[in-house]
Amino acid sequence: MMMGIVLYIKGLRTIPNVLRVAFECKNWNVLPNSGGSREQPAGLLIKMNAALNMHRSYKLISSAPAGQATKVADSNRQAFTIYSQMETSYREWKKQQNEST
Repeated sequence: MMMGIVLYIKGLRTIPNVLRVAFECKNWNVLPNSGGSREQPAGLLIKMNAALNMHRSYKLISSAPAGQATKVADSNRQAFTIYSQMETSYREWKKQQNEST
């Protein structure tokens, strides 16, 4: 899921389904399926929340103005940690892609 979100943000892939559903549910203030939160498929709401957190964190840190990046990272440590993990995964993925070509 993480790599799908990074690739989506970087414009290399289409939006992952879990993130698309999370955006739709957030925008419309609804759950993905009928019923209450306990009637949703096991783990779906957790995955949706994780996807939204990854997207928000990556966008927050990566869009910080050049001179403000350290300040934004320092004041958003959890977001920076998520961003760092996503960037590390992306660099490893990119390295594997280059080696396979």
